[in-house]
Amino acid sequence: MESKRNKVRQRIHLYHIPNKYMRSVTFSKGKFGILKRSSELSTLCGSNIAIILFSESGRAYSFGNPNTNAVFDRLMGVVPKRVFDATFHELVKPEKVPHVQYIQTQIMEAEKTLAQEQGRP
Repeated sequence: MESKRNKVRQRIHLYHIPNKYMRSVTFSKGKFGILKRSSELSTLCGSNIAIILFSESGRAYSFGNPNTNAVFDRLMGVVPKRVFDATFHELVKPEKVPHVQYIQTQIMEAEKTLAQEQGRP
């Protein structure tokens, strides 16, 4: 009886793919795999992850948990604050200021309600 040889992982030699179409297909498949595995890693380990991929055509693809901005802020040492002052309203288009103020009022009311609920035994 012949013994089966164990198939060992064979080393894949990496090289630049000269055919543009094949490069595009390889990028699409690899992109999907990287984004899927980063999502799985983030879910399993509870880690924060941010990944940005740029295709050859310049299109950007990103994944972040909880989101890319939060991860980059943490990397840069920025502490996120909710600031509702005059400078904030200067950044918002004038026609959207009333809507933003309404939303801010709702947020503040929700925070007060939350504080009251947490204060109850």
